[in-house]
Formats: sequence, C-alpha cells, structure tokens
Amino acid sequence: MEIQVDGSGLDKAELNNIAFFTITPKEVVDFSKIKIEVDGPVDTVAEIFDNTDGSYDCEWEPKAPGEYKISILIDGRNVVGSPFVIDVTDGNSKRSAGPTNDAGDSGDEEAAGDSSNALCPTTKDIVKGPGLWGEEINPKDLVVLILTPKDKKGKPLSLKVEDIAVKITGADGEVAADIFDNGDDTYDIEWEPPAEGNFTVSITCLLYTSPSPRDS
Repeated sequence: MEIQVDGSGLDKAELNNIAFFTITPKEVVDFSKIKIEVDGPVDTVAEIFDNTDGSYDCEWEPKAPGEYKISILIDGRNVVGSPFVIDVTDGNSKRSAGPTNDAGDSGDEEAAGDSSNALCPTTKDIVKGPGLWGEEINPKDLVVLILTPKDKKGKPLSLKVEDIAVKITGADGEVAADIFDNGDDTYDIEWEPPAEGNFTVSITCLLYTSPSPRDS
C-alpha cells in the first residue's frame, strides 16, 4: 500500500530525542491494522496517534547510537518504501523535530512536532522569537517565543492554552515555561534559561483525542 509521509522522523534522528513523522495512507485503513516496528541496537517502541482525519502521528526515540530500521506495516505488510533506515550517531545527528539551543552561545531552539493537525509543525514561520535558528540568548534573560499553530494546509489553528504542552529541559532538569493566549491564534511562550548550557524546547499541540501531554 502507498502512503504519504510528512515530517523528518524517518530521515534523521538524534540520540535521546523524540523523532516525529505523520503517515497518511492512500486508502482508508482501520487504526488497529497499523503497526510501527523499530529494529535497532536497543529495544525501541514507536507510538501511533489517530488524528481522526485519515492521518496518523508517529513518534519514536533512539536510546543508543547505531542503525535503526523502521518498518511501517498495514495489515501485516510493509508499505511502499518500508523499512526506512536511519543512522543515529552520538550527538552528531540533527533531531527530526528541530534543533537545540545553547544559552550564552550561538544555537537554536527546538519545537517538537510535524505538519499534521495534531502537532504543531516546526518551521521558521510557526515558531518565532529570540534564540531561534542560531541566534544567541543570555542566561537569566526572559525569552519569549511566538507560536502560530497551523494545520497541514498552513491554516492557523485556534487552540486553548491547555491544548499546548511545553517541555524545556536543560542539564539540571526541566525549566518552567508560561503560555499566554494572544487572542489572535498566536501564543506567547515565556521562559528563562537559568544558566549557560544546552536546552531542548519541545512544543506539542493537542487536538482531538491525542494523549496529554506526550512528552510527560
């Protein structure tokens, strides 16, 4: 069976970071018949989420460097192009859902997601703010990101604040973030890096019946 694949989680992934992709079968498929298998150096489980629009969000996380084979099975059979092979290296591969940020040094920030209705896509016109895409931010400075959730066709999505999950992680653990609804389908995400270092910012927009939050 042929499927459409969106997101880079089948092309590249970074060690200990969640990689995302969306599959859209060309034919109507029962959710129970879809299976994702990950064969790699350690046991890895992939999760599948039904977007209720004919597409399915998938995520997986490599826990060790090495070669991973991801098989997408529908009714027990590989779809066209499956299995997909990804080489994960220790700290050298880009994360599938976005880059990372170094406070006090040049770096990027990361938002986890893809171009499906259930996840915020991660592109430069969807998440904006200081510290993004190689810009420098300083420890103790208030960082304000502007999030504009969009669906596959680029149409803005109107969400409640509780539909948006933000997880920021640094060397010393999680960092608190506040989310504010601007009333125009954009949302401010405010956080403050406590010290110099590398931080990962994951943003997940929850719609339909998707679990909340995925990265908890």
